[in-house]
Amino acid sequence: MITLYGYNRSRWIKPYWTLNELGVPFEAKNVRPDYLHAECPEVLAHNPFAKLPVLVDGDFYVFESSAISTYLADKYPEKKPSPKPGSRDRALYDQWISLASTDLEQPLWRIAKHSFLYPPEKQSEADKILAREDFLKEAKVLNELITPFLVGGSFSVADIVMGYTLNWANGYKLLEDFPKLKSYIVEHTARKSFPKELFQVAR
Repeated sequence: MITLYGYNRSRWIKPYWTLNELGVPFEAKNVRPDYLHAECPEVLAHNPFAKLPVLVDGDFYVFESSAISTYLADKYPEKKPSPKPGSRDRALYDQWISLASTDLEQPLWRIAKHSFLYPPEKQSEADKILAREDFLKEAKVLNELITPFLVGGSFSVADIVMGYTLNWANGYKLLEDFPKLKSYIVEHTARKSFPKELFQVAR
């Protein structure tokens, strides 16, 4: 049995969504990060960074949400959630996952840190403004490039990673000038596999 540890509306949505899309049974353990030491010593033993999400597959542990999702996609190739390794579509798949996980997510994470994660005396409104500008610069280009499915004309883990990231940005009202990006997340978050139940839990 696969076990996925995560917390509410956080990055574990990506592997959670991936597992739903694959139709793979799993146990979801919603754990507050500050309870990890008390409740999940087995997770900490395999993740020295003490962060979520973490996936346990038998005796194998893997952390980082996008890495978990791509691992799962490659483990179940019959579900066709990812292109064949070595193909051009696979290179494009990796490209979009990398863009979403770095250039797009990094400013969103800065906004989160300066909104509620850092103590009030360390929060910077100026840094939030810069982070918004950084995101909007990337989003303007992406809005012209986005297609209903990022790779190969069908839904893949690349769409899960991108869909999660853009949905996060939409929560910060960063997509108001980008109708194609808003349409993209509306379409993909309407899938039955999207874990809407995680959004019913208070942050």
